[in-house]
Amino acid sequence: EEFSKDAVSIDGMTLFGRCEQLLRINHINRILWPALDLLTALFRVRHSYRHHKARLARLESELVINYDQLAETTQIYLERILQNMPLTKHPNASIMTELGMLRAKVSEVEQELKKLIWSDREPKKNMLQDTVYPSKVANKSSIQRQLSQEDFDNFYQAFEDECRGPESNITKSLEIYIDDVATASAKYSAHNPMSSDKPTVLDLGCGRGEWLQLLDGISVAASGIDYNRTMVDLCIEKGLDVVESDILSYLREINTHSLAAITGFHIIEHLATDEIIEMFRQAHRVLMPGGKIIFETPNPENVLVGSHTFYHDLTHRNPLTPTFCTFLARYTGFSNIEIRRLHPYSPDAQVEGSDSLTERFNGHFYGPQDFALIAESTGGSGA
Repeated sequence: EEFSKDAVSIDGMTLFGRCEQLLRINHINRILWPALDLLTALFRVRHSYRHHKARLARLESELVINYDQLAETTQIYLERILQNMPLTKHPNASIMTELGMLRAKVSEVEQELKKLIWSDREPKKNMLQDTVYPSKVANKSSIQRQLSQEDFDNFYQAFEDECRGPESNITKSLEIYIDDVATASAKYSAHNPMSSDKPTVLDLGCGRGEWLQLLDGISVAASGIDYNRTMVDLCIEKGLDVVESDILSYLREINTHSLAAITGFHIIEHLATDEIIEMFRQAHRVLMPGGKIIFETPNPENVLVGSHTFYHDLTHRNPLTPTFCTFLARYTGFSNIEIRRLHPYSPDAQVEGSDSLTERFNGHFYGPQDFALIAESTGGSGA
């Protein structure tokens, strides 16, 4: 009232003042006070719901971990039983027959337990991902789930053609890696003379196959995988050795120390953190000692990339920094790690001037748009 007399107004207080005036009216405050109590109760219920949802998420996560541990422990225990059973011939034929039957029974129980454990674990894991961590559902974005796989594959190929650029431009930009893979491939061939007919370079997420065609042109044996069936069909039409698969499943099936190099151009930014770590571990396992990884990805050190162009592709998860990639390579057992910063904007796009401030500005805004991680396997099994 005192403010009103002097015509003083305070931003944000008008609504509060009107409510206070209404609450002073007997007939109205009988309605408003219960309404306020109800609103307060609703806020408490909402808070309680969030608390219990978070607690449920923790319990579900622990349950998935327990299933993993149970499966692993069961497998180890049953394998020990099998290993400790005598394999040498026994003079008593009936005992040998019973031992053979027992071994077969243990193997059968082992398989049944695996099926039982994993059939119960996977629904739990999928439920956890869908309800608590929807961003971690493997290989499927929220957009992709609304479309058939074929529709999405066709859409993404059209997007690549429009935004990634002509194949000839991509091929030219990849020529800087020829010496790296040629050296690794030659080293592999020298150590494995009987494997000359097998691919020594694996390209993850090979897309339209520009890199594979380039390697074929210099007689480096290479194969590729891609999750996009439209891209795979396109590569097969070009006569390239490409299969449809997700990265981790394919890598896990490859023999240890059987490849000279693993490459991936603008693929690692599509993966979740746990998937990237596992991919690096598997890459280290399957590469021969001295084998190389080459992963190119958008460079968030460039402000325009990190804040704008990275998000042209909605299947990107988050930018990866050179610092993180260097650490991850070292953590998973790689050495001789190199970061190559690539593809700066043309000089025409930069601000004119030669003073230090202008150079710093141009470096941050118009510097390298991509970087490549190049590292060598030490020949172990990784971290």
